[in-house]
Amino acid sequence: MRVLQEGQLERVGESRTCTVDVRVIAATNRDLKIEVEENRFREDLYFRLNVFPIEAVPLRQRGDDIPLLAQHFITLISQNNKMKFDLPGVEQTGLELPGNAPTITQVQHSDNNGLAGESSGQQPYSEDERLASDRENIRHALAVCKGKISGDNGSARLLGIKPTTLASRIKKLGIEST
Repeated sequence: MRVLQEGQLERVGESRTCTVDVRVIAATNRDLKIEVEENRFREDLYFRLNVFPIEAVPLRQRGDDIPLLAQHFITLISQNNKMKFDLPGVEQTGLELPGNAPTITQVQHSDNNGLAGESSGQQPYSEDERLASDRENIRHALAVCKGKISGDNGSARLLGIKPTTLASRIKKLGIEST
């Protein structure tokens, strides 16, 4: 409170007072005025924090923003995607459902990487099928890279994963090195 009120503080174990210049940004989904009235929030702190209040309309009341935000985050993630597979899009029907989790489906993909999209009509892989697909994909990458795992021309680089991850998967899937 002293920092907010006077801009001063004393560090633990020191007798010297330090002057600080701070700005505090606080956010809550509660009405703090009601919380103060019901003695669940300190009144003095409320008045120190309530100098320049900004109220934001909750996302649940801005339904038109949800598809734009979802697409924005999908684009951000896909730009930082190290695994080199296409990321899903948001299905419009999922956005109309109640709750916080719209349905996300694979909209498109450039190769058959185990992420079956609704538009393809393909059934999802079982765990055994997925492991077999992973095993075959790793074998193919090893064959293309002539058994080399790491480095510029290695299978790990081709697959977009770390060499240690590839070595672990090779061991887990029981792939014999050539």
